[in-house]
Amino acid sequence: TTSVSTNIEMNSVTAGKDRGLAALCGELGIDLRNTAAFGDGSNDLKMISAAGLGVAMANGDERLKAAAGLIAPDNNAAGFAEIIMRLLEQ
Repeated sequence: TTSVSTNIEMNSVTAGKDRGLAALCGELGIDLRNTAAFGDGSNDLKMISAAGLGVAMANGDERLKAAAGLIAPDNNAAGFAEIIMRLLEQ
């Protein structure tokens, strides 16, 4: 379990965002190398490491930013949208 003042998460010890991403890709027939995953907290570390492109938000956890392939501006600066638009232009 994890919690903050407005949120409580309860998961199986085998659950993880990396496994969720892999399962979704399996269902959709998408290679993990063709994915991008965005995160801001330490709970996103395995997921951004599993994705083809791991993106950390600028206001995110320092360990996450160190592991990410790209750092997006924070959400107050529409960082997610900026990176999505950049990726769509490629």
